[in-house]
Amino acid sequence: MSGKPMTPPPPVVRRSDAALELIRATRTYELITPLFGGGAEPQRADAVTVVRGSEVRAQLRFWWRATRGGAFAGDLKAMKRREDEIWGAPASPDANDGRDQVKPPPTVQLALTVTDRGHPMKVLARSGKNKGMEVNVGTPTSPYGYVAFPLQTDRNSFVLEGVKFTLHLTYATAHAQDVAAALWAWETFGGVGARTRRGFGAVTCTNVAGARPKSPEAVEEWIISQADAFDARGAWPPYVPHPIYKLIRKAPEPFATPMAAWEHLIGKLRDFRQYRIDKETGKRSPFGRSVWPEPRAIRAIVSGKDAPAGGKFPRAAFGLPLIFQFKDEPIKQVTLKPDKYDRLASPLILKPLQCANGKSVALAVLLKTPALPPKSQLELDGRPVTADLTPAEAAAIPPLNNKQDVLGAFLAWLVRKDR
Repeated sequence: MSGKPMTPPPPVVRRSDAALELIRATRTYELITPLFGGGAEPQRADAVTVVRGSEVRAQLRFWWRATRGGAFAGDLKAMKRREDEIWGAPASPDANDGRDQVKPPPTVQLALTVTDRGHPMKVLARSGKNKGMEVNVGTPTSPYGYVAFPLQTDRNSFVLEGVKFTLHLTYATAHAQDVAAALWAWETFGGVGARTRRGFGAVTCTNVAGARPKSPEAVEEWIISQADAFDARGAWPPYVPHPIYKLIRKAPEPFATPMAAWEHLIGKLRDFRQYRIDKETGKRSPFGRSVWPEPRAIRAIVSGKDAPAGGKFPRAAFGLPLIFQFKDEPIKQVTLKPDKYDRLASPLILKPLQCANGKSVALAVLLKTPALPPKSQLELDGRPVTADLTPAEAAAIPPLNNKQDVLGAFLAWLVRKDR
């Protein structure tokens, strides 16, 4: 046969030196807090693979954006292109439409092996008539009930403890800094499964020197030094969450175990958000009246009246939607949510961090991301409401200590030794 070929030859692809140099790394992990969900069925552990490689890859992508997203001068498309080069993307039909291209380094390859599937955690009630008895992890008398409340209505639900797994990573040297940044931030602030921002599924790396701070006393300096090494300081694209390092707070005391540190964080959050006073004595009481304005505002709004003075919804800053339930009242349940969205993730992360010497610390981390929708526009079962407080309204809520910034007030609450 003669003549021109029916189809053109494939494009000539040149590889850079960086594309030929690969790093292979193995990191072993164990969960230091229980695994919440993480399976195909919501709020349940996977029956086959309790931790999946795709889930960890998604976490690493998130924390890559949170640490490296400042390198793109606010350009979301440029950040996304770089993210896809490192972590992968669906194939594009015109990805190799040039005749002489430099093929980028290969994307990160990740394989995960579960080495211990763990076991359901046994939870004993800390208070009430069933004190000392085994209870569902989501019940109010559980030490973890305040953050595990979604499991309260499912008697057969459980969380897993003792889970261990190994990550096998292969990546180009050109991506080494990006991978290191994502791993550090994920191990320090993230986790696996659901409700990681409330401390579930916290991971600790057990086989790499320097992956953890040496001691509780070294935590702040270690975080800042790691952030200086990995964080691409600059302008993040709008709405890309990233840690506000100067606002990271550590509880004053160290803890013997990660679980003790986590319970401390849960207690601090519960006491702040559920601050109550006794009507007779005016002193704090777990059975008193809430000092927060939402219950009074809900009763007024649902009954068709105007909300009373101070009838705002400041606790929306902790994440939306918020479901308010009332016992022994005509109002059973109402939902607070953003006016144009279904949800808004909490910018607050509560995380126990285990140090190399075995001691642990309790961390609170704020992400730079909207805590409230634009102009604080919220809906209470379709009715417009707001979260913004005036100085006078903030002064009437003792845990805020005259601060209008609810999340900032919680950070101050965490580090106070008298609370």
